[in-house]
Parts: sequence; C-alpha cells; structure tokens
Amino acid sequence: TAERLVVSWERPPPNEGEAFVVEGGDMGETVVPIPAKDVPCFVGKGGTTQSKIIKASGVQEAAIKEEYDDGNGDEGKEQMAAVVLSGTEAARKHAEKYIRLVLSRHGAEVKVDLDKDDDGDLTVMRDVPRSAVALILGTKGAKLRGMEEKCGTMAFLLGNTEPLAGEDEVSPDKVVLAIFGAPHDRKRCEMEVRDLVEAKVHGYYAKHMEESLSPEEGEASDIIKMDKSDAILLFEDHVAVKKQLEVLSGATISRLSDFVDVFGTKKQRVRAREYMKWTVAALLGEAVEIKDAAERDDFHNKEATAAAAAAAAVVSAPPLVMMYSRH
Repeated sequence: TAERLVVSWERPPPNEGEAFVVEGGDMGETVVPIPAKDVPCFVGKGGTTQSKIIKASGVQEAAIKEEYDDGNGDEGKEQMAAVVLSGTEAARKHAEKYIRLVLSRHGAEVKVDLDKDDDGDLTVMRDVPRSAVALILGTKGAKLRGMEEKCGTMAFLLGNTEPLAGEDEVSPDKVVLAIFGAPHDRKRCEMEVRDLVEAKVHGYYAKHMEESLSPEEGEASDIIKMDKSDAILLFEDHVAVKKQLEVLSGATISRLSDFVDVFGTKKQRVRAREYMKWTVAALLGEAVEIKDAAERDDFHNKEATAAAAAAAAVVSAPPLVMMYSRH
C-alpha cells in the first residue's frame, strides 16, 4: 500500500558567486564629472536611478560629490558635480556608461550604440512591436522604470536603425529595447517584457518557440511545451505557485502561451522542471513518486493523512507542499 506523505522543498543555499560581482581589474575609484543641474536626474526619485545604476553595474558605491573642480578654473563655466564610483575596474566602466546613458535620456532621445556600448552586459530585443510600447512604458514611463527596479537593470527603448534578420528594410512597426545589467537580471527583464507583449499581441513570441533543453551547466534557457490545460492550471488558476517555484528552484520562469521558458543554471532548471511536473500532478489530486528522495538535498517530508490537506497547502505560502507515494 502506498504511504501518503506531504513533501516540502526548502530553498537550497545560494551557490557561491551567484551574487552579481563584476570581475576584471583592480578595486579602485573613478570620478565621473557631471553637470550639477543633472544631479537630480542621476539620483532619481527617492534615489531609485542611483540605486539601479549600482545594482546593474555591480559597483559597491556611486556617491555624489556636490561640487567638483576639474582644475581648469574657467570663469563662467557650467557648475559641475561628480559621481565617485567604487568597485572593480569593469564595474566602474559599466557604471560610467550607465550614467552617460541616463543623462542622455534627460530631455533627449537616448543614444545607445548597440555595438560599442556592449561590454558583455547588454541584451538587445530588436523586434518589440510598436503597438505594445505604451503598455511597456506605462504612465510617464513608470512601468518600464518599475521593471528596471524590480530586475536590477537599466533599460532603454530605441528606434529601429537596421533591418531585422530576414528583412530587407527597417520595420516601422518594431522598436528596440536595450537591457543592461547582470545576465540573470537581464533575462528576468526580458521575460517581463515578453509577458507584456504576449498580453497585447497573443502568440507574438510563442509562435516562434520550439521545445529545447540546453546542455549548458551555467545559466541558460530550457524551453518546455506544456499541455494547455496544465499551463492554465499552473499559471492562471494558481498564480501564486509560480513565485514559489522560482524561489525554491532558483530559476526564473516565464510562460508564453503553451511554452515555458526556464532560465538558470542546469541544476536550477532541472529542479524547476521537476517542481512544475510534481505541482501539476498534486493540483490534479494525483500522487507523485519521487524515486531519489533520499538522495536529494532539497527535500524533507512530513506525514499527512488527507490529500485535501496537501491540495490546500500547495497553493498557500512557501514552502511548497506536494504529495507523493512511497512504497
């Protein structure tokens, strides 16, 4: 007779090096002169822009120096301030670039060179439909700024300057989104943008997707095709479960129609796929057999007497609770 147990997954401790630390060059300081009038633009409302630059670049600090004298001593010269960056050479280089881009957005179109400004910290979405721009931006750009804060990225909408792959002319119906930051943060931001686009133009990205599992041990995407009813059950009927799956697996998960994009290290992706499979089964009232339970480092169990208790627990707060059979 199968023994009914409730299983909960404790989030594993983060792997060493998961925090975004930009390596390259010695630790030090860089002083970036900026016009004093642009200090509020750099800081942002409540310090949000300054905080985003620190997070996206990986610098330890980006401090304001209210008055800065470059030593030229020219009378009538514009009053200057400075941003003092502390961190690795590579992180300071990223931060200096983000400051330039942020200030170029202040009252003018952002000028991003998609080739020269790519220091390994850039994701370019070249085919964002213009019809979804208002939804992505939100009121006065609040939606996009919120995504930047949530994901720890810097994102800039640009006009299309070159034809997309397979096209002869620049499309007036598409714009470019440049996303700067750490790889995982950029992917999260990209996923959020795709979700918004899919809500506006159903199937826009999903129609080009195919199921695939990456062989990469490091961060990459696994694309999984789900049964439509299972996808609705997991991502629409029990929306809180998606966040639990992300927290517990360490992966970032995005659903596009019947496809699910799972981004993370191979270990995180495998766990996320397993957790999704087991969660769907539990929500359907089925027992789940976990054959390697004794060897797992993300597993412990508690006795339970009713499947109903597990079904209720699975949609409640973490840890995620499931049912399985042990013979």
